[in-house]
Amino acid sequence: MEQLQGPSAIYNMAVALRLVGDLDAAALGQSLADVVGRHESLRTVFGAVDGIPQQVVVPAGQAELGWQIVDATGWSADRLKEAAGAVAQHPFDLTHEIPLRAALFRIADDEHLLVAVVHHNAADGWSITPLVAVLGSG
Repeated sequence: MEQLQGPSAIYNMAVALRLVGDLDAAALGQSLADVVGRHESLRTVFGAVDGIPQQVVVPAGQAELGWQIVDATGWSADRLKEAAGAVAQHPFDLTHEIPLRAALFRIADDEHLLVAVVHHNAADGWSITPLVAVLGSG
């Protein structure tokens, strides 16, 4: 569809979680990478050979995760909301990107906002909750 319509965030499904307490951001990023490694749908891209769309499962160790840690210390609530919205609304290029990205906004040493976005090709409303649970369990 996106090859016909062009880039759009209409199929993005985002979840934002406010995390309070000590957090090892590197461990969270590794946990996210582990989830991607275990689920082929989260590392599938959609290329085209001779104009024919094809699914390509990226090998687990080669999937480039869209993971970023952003220092949001001192940001206003409006600026944080705008930045989180930008992550949620950024269209995927499924010809090159896996259908999952996440950003961790560090608000304070013990307060973070995790924004995870998955394309509908890789998950639906029913699978988002288990995906978040798997991420939380490492």
